[in-house]
Amino acid sequence: MTDIAQRLTAAASHLENLKARQATAMLDGDDFNPAEVVNAEAELAALRDAQSEQVRRQRHTAAQARQQQKTERKSQLQELAKKRTEALQGAEEGARQLAAEVGRAIALNKEMVALAHEISGEGTPGPLSALEFPKRLSNRLSAVMKTVPGHPQRLGNIPWMTTTQKQDESWAAEEARILEPHLKSILEK
Repeated sequence: MTDIAQRLTAAASHLENLKARQATAMLDGDDFNPAEVVNAEAELAALRDAQSEQVRRQRHTAAQARQQQKTERKSQLQELAKKRTEALQGAEEGARQLAAEVGRAIALNKEMVALAHEISGEGTPGPLSALEFPKRLSNRLSAVMKTVPGHPQRLGNIPWMTTTQKQDESWAAEEARILEPHLKSILEK
C-alpha cells in the first residue's frame, strides 16, 4: 500500500489540477463536472483523517511500548532490590563473623602473650604485641577491602590503610610464618 503521506501529496496535487481545470473551463465556457472537485476534496479529507488515525495508532503503539518497557524496568528494579538485600544480608553476616573471629584471634593472642611470658620470663614477642598484631590484621583487612569495586581507597567514612599486604595472601599462613621463629625459641626453653 502506498504511504499515506504520498497519497496525500498526490491527492492534493490532483485537487489543485482539477480546480485549475474547472477555472479554465469556466473562463473558456467549457463544461466541467464539479462533482470531480467534490470527490477529490472528499478523498483528500478522508486521506487526512486516515493520516491522523495512523499518527494516533503510532502514538498508541509507542505509548504501549513505553508502558511495557516501564513495566519491565519496574520488574528489574524489584529484582535488583531483592538481590541487593541478599547481598547486604551476606555482607552483614560476613562482617559480624569477621568481628567475632578477629575478637577471638585477639583474645587468643592475649592468652598466648601471658603463656609466652610465663614460660620464658621475658617480654612479649614482637609478633604477639597488643599493638603489632591488630595493626597487621587491619592491614590485611584493608588489603582485602581495597578490592571492593569502585572503592579502592575507602568505603563511605572508612578509609583503607596504605599497606603492602597482598589481597590474596592467607592471613593464617602468614601469621604462622611470622610467629614460628618466636614461638620456637619460647618452646625450646
